[in-house]
Amino acid sequence: LRNVIVREEKVIPFLEIVGGNSGPAERGAVLRSAVLASQSELYRGMAKVTNCGGAGQCLSCQVEVLEGMESRSPFTDAEKRMLKKKPDNYRLACQAIVNGDVKLRVP
Repeated sequence: LRNVIVREEKVIPFLEIVGGNSGPAERGAVLRSAVLASQSELYRGMAKVTNCGGAGQCLSCQVEVLEGMESRSPFTDAEKRMLKKKPDNYRLACQAIVNGDVKLRVP
């Protein structure tokens, strides 16, 4: 018998940011890093200098996921605590992992 190696096509997730720059994102990347790499605005006003730097300790990087919520990583304890009064489709960009295509808006 012959062994056959089947190479699967590498699928690159697409990050669509409403009102920002859209493009490919690295699978497994932190959503915060992907948004900043696209040169889109994630932080507004004083949050540009007062954000927690991705530690999940502030709400500065909250995003509204419009499509692709099913391919996001599970909510972290920090997100559950910080977003308990927000709708279910809100995530902290510093806590979510890019696992597939996603469309989001920065509130």
